[in-house]
Amino acid sequence: FPVTIIDTGNGFSEDVLKKIKTNYLSIKTEKEYGSGFGLCSVIFICEENDISMNFKNDNGAVVELIFNKKMIMVEFKT
Repeated sequence: FPVTIIDTGNGFSEDVLKKIKTNYLSIKTEKEYGSGFGLCSVIFICEENDISMNFKNDNGAVVELIFNKKMIMVEFKT
């Protein structure tokens, strides 16, 4: 099943879309801090768990997560 996350900002630049699955890709300015490794880590974890990620623009950034296998929900009670 798909989960779609949409924002209303400027979206991804074409350059970022081409390189989005690259290690150390950072779109932060010099005043902001980021290693560019966070999104790559999330993509790796998703792919290891059979979850696809698609990125595009449509009046802002769009990230689609596609869960390709049945997920088991577990509820922990304390």
